[in-house]
Amino acid sequence: MSDAAPEQGNPRDDSLRELAVADTLTRISKGIAHEICNPLSQITLAADLLGGQRPLTDERRSQIAKVLHQASQRIDRAVTQLQQACSPLQEAMEVLDSGPLLQGTLSALKLPAHLSLEAEIPTQGLPRIKANAKYLGIALRHLLDNAIEAMPKAGRLTLRASTRQIGQSQRGSWQQSTSLNAGDLALCIEICDSGPGIPTQQLHLIFEPFFSTKPAGQGSGLGLAAARKIISLHEGQLDIANLPQGGVCATILLKALNQA
Repeated sequence: MSDAAPEQGNPRDDSLRELAVADTLTRISKGIAHEICNPLSQITLAADLLGGQRPLTDERRSQIAKVLHQASQRIDRAVTQLQQACSPLQEAMEVLDSGPLLQGTLSALKLPAHLSLEAEIPTQGLPRIKANAKYLGIALRHLLDNAIEAMPKAGRLTLRASTRQIGQSQRGSWQQSTSLNAGDLALCIEICDSGPGIPTQQLHLIFEPFFSTKPAGQGSGLGLAAARKIISLHEGQLDIANLPQGGVCATILLKALNQA
């Protein structure tokens, strides 16, 4: 048996990791304060107005009710997305036909009038997958909403689905747990926008909870984190990258059950 002392970690590396953790916790704390405390202050102000001694007109009461409703909805949305980003799937997965699942998601999509849609979902030939339809649908909606919000004035939303064979170079570059191996067939879902793209220096932060490239009050910063968590729990892969022609594309890969 060797008497050699265990190898010690590099103090500099340890310090860098501690700083990274502290930075992440600080960002999450600020996000919680912004997404919950801000609308909570609006609720408190509205309650003070309702409980005050000044008489209120019907119009003023309607305005206060609208503020209360919007603020409570914002808190509910932030808490729900935080749960989706941090909690495991609580319902069993099942074998699903990916075509109908994607067609259902597309049918439920409410596209703003200023955007156009390009959908490429084959009616036949898409593989079956093992998934939780509810949670996978939530992940897809987060990505679709994120793409829509990236185009506030005009643009094109693209939703494509195909079967892709995994290459060795793709498999070796992934940083999260996945059931996909080189040579496997996968369902590939691409959700792309024609917006301004993500600043290169911020790309490594996009999956951090409460990080958002949107102006204050226009995004919780939890949608991408929740989507990535859900895809990861499906043992799949979610990648997000800027497109050469402009815009952003989110690519989901999920293992196909009917392997060739």
